[in-house]
Amino acid sequence: MDFFEQHQFLSAIALLVLGALITLFFNKLSSKTGVLQYFVFHNKVGMSADDDTFGSVRLTWQGHDVRNLYLSTIEIENNTTSDFENIHLKVFTGKDTVLLNQRSEIVDTPFIAPWDAEYENRIHVPDGENATPSQVEEYNHNREYRLPVLNRGQRVRLSYLSSNPNDDNFPVVCVSTLSRGIKLRERMQPNLVLSPIFGVPIPVALTRALILSVIVVLVSGLWLENVWVASSICMIFGLTGQFFGAVAFRVERFLIELVTG
Repeated sequence: MDFFEQHQFLSAIALLVLGALITLFFNKLSSKTGVLQYFVFHNKVGMSADDDTFGSVRLTWQGHDVRNLYLSTIEIENNTTSDFENIHLKVFTGKDTVLLNQRSEIVDTPFIAPWDAEYENRIHVPDGENATPSQVEEYNHNREYRLPVLNRGQRVRLSYLSSNPNDDNFPVVCVSTLSRGIKLRERMQPNLVLSPIFGVPIPVALTRALILSVIVVLVSGLWLENVWVASSICMIFGLTGQFFGAVAFRVERFLIELVTG
């Protein structure tokens, strides 16, 4: 401890270098593969039922009776620090789930998620002809999209009317991708939505906040003799660290753009 107290300037330089190395490590680690988070949820629209006392309920789709109907929604969010291009998304179902119609959107924009060209060719039905059994089967259990770009902070929402013809269990609808440098990770709690801070995604801000908190603790422990003051500073930073993390990320991006042009 005496060495650090006598060489405060060297201690500060060492902490700055340590913080820079940790930040560089996390940047390199996160830049290798972009992880896009998504969630899937289902809302029951209704189901057919027969009741001798209260009457019968019938659901129909294009003139045909269906056992049940659900609104299935997949929402994919780019909460990384990168923009991604040419993203291929494949939505598929379990064998007992059928996809009926669909709606897609890039949230808060006027754009939709376009079909993948190869998929569109496979399900294309010429004028005056009927869809083949293989086309119907593919459309009922598989959808494919090709997103030209998904910028940081953007979300794509895919919604379907779905049905389980053989039981009343919830549908099984999944999404996957083989696009280079991208992985999809399911988020289990879609109702917990955290807004970005100053336009910086929460996970990114928290990463910087953790690095800054280590520096604050070390500096407080080395340079502040009053334990109460040091504890108060650390506590306040712990409660508000994500804001400082967002500011740090903004400063970091500004410096990088300034250097790289």
